[in-house]
Amino acid sequence: MIRKQPLFVFILLFVGYFGIGQSIFSNPILGTNPNNFDPYTIGQIFDPNITVSGIGRGPNINGNNANDRYNARDWNLTALDVNDYFYFTITPNLGYEIDFDSFEYTGQSSNTGPVNIAIRSSLDGFTNDIGTPTISGTLIDLSGVTYQNISTSVTFRIYVWGGSNTNGTFSINDFSFNGTTSIGCTSTTTWNGTNWNNGIPSISTKAILNGDYDTSLNGNISACSITINDGFTLNIADNNYVEVNKNLTVNGNIVVQPQGTFVQNDDKGIINGTVLSDKTKIVVSKKTTKANKWYEYTYWSSPVKNETIGEGLFESTTNRRFKFNAQNYLDHCAETNNDNNCVPGLQDGIDDDGNDWQWVNDATVMQPGVGYASTHDSTIFGSTPGCPGPTCSIEYTFEGP
Repeated sequence: MIRKQPLFVFILLFVGYFGIGQSIFSNPILGTNPNNFDPYTIGQIFDPNITVSGIGRGPNINGNNANDRYNARDWNLTALDVNDYFYFTITPNLGYEIDFDSFEYTGQSSNTGPVNIAIRSSLDGFTNDIGTPTISGTLIDLSGVTYQNISTSVTFRIYVWGGSNTNGTFSINDFSFNGTTSIGCTSTTTWNGTNWNNGIPSISTKAILNGDYDTSLNGNISACSITINDGFTLNIADNNYVEVNKNLTVNGNIVVQPQGTFVQNDDKGIINGTVLSDKTKIVVSKKTTKANKWYEYTYWSSPVKNETIGEGLFESTTNRRFKFNAQNYLDHCAETNNDNNCVPGLQDGIDDDGNDWQWVNDATVMQPGVGYASTHDSTIFGSTPGCPGPTCSIEYTFEGP
């Protein structure tokens, strides 16, 4: 959409989100003496893209009768015993991956039962504790990188100990693993600067760029993940796109032209590589709509993280860079009817305090979702080909992930 004074620019770079964490494996554990089964699988609910073991127990503990809970006795009295545990094994189906969010459970210990608890996983050989569990139950955070993009079987164990009698019991009354499943990266293809060595990538393919790639010459890319090797550049041309389902690794460079689009589908997708420490690895260019005068305002939102006003809006006038603060907008005409320039009861569209648009300095970091306004620097405007005139458009560049 184009309007005259002010002019609007719409940023095309965005991240698409395909849902939030939900239960992928749960069981309310109902019925008479579930401990008679090892593992117990009755009543479990799980995502169709995974297989699960149910809840089972280690070799040194024994089931104990109790209704509506998975109960056991003979827990170690003094210390964590590597053979005393409940376990859950979760395996993604071929071609799928799991992104975990959390594990939540309700537990119960008898009067002489265990008082200490630890949760560990096979991802590190059951070495390190996960979170801060309690005997009565809690929610354990699994949103860290360790528990993302899981493409092989993973087992979680709950160890308990420290009761006063080996006949003391501990049970899991219900549990839920939360997260999402998605198509994983099942094959790899590498661009050598001329061709793909294993065919054109698809949404289930890892794409590696070992040569410069220009979408205007070589086509759009849809891939499971993309790695740009050091020394090479991915150029996303106008009216072209690059879609990555999961992670982006930038050891080379990405340049997104004013009407090019980069889309990252997975809400837990990671942008990593040297881009995290060297933000010039990703450069996004944007052109303003046609400008007749240098003092016409353009409205902005940053398409990248951690960009500053001084760098992102370098081509603008230093003393005409503003941030909009909607909380400060107050139209007295509508609220108090004391504005002589309006019809009582109607807004005149003017902030009478004059503080809704606030000046920002060069060091200000542009925040996501916040609107900024600026005019062009008069010198840059005057030296730009076509300005002033019907083809006048100023190009700005933003750098960062």
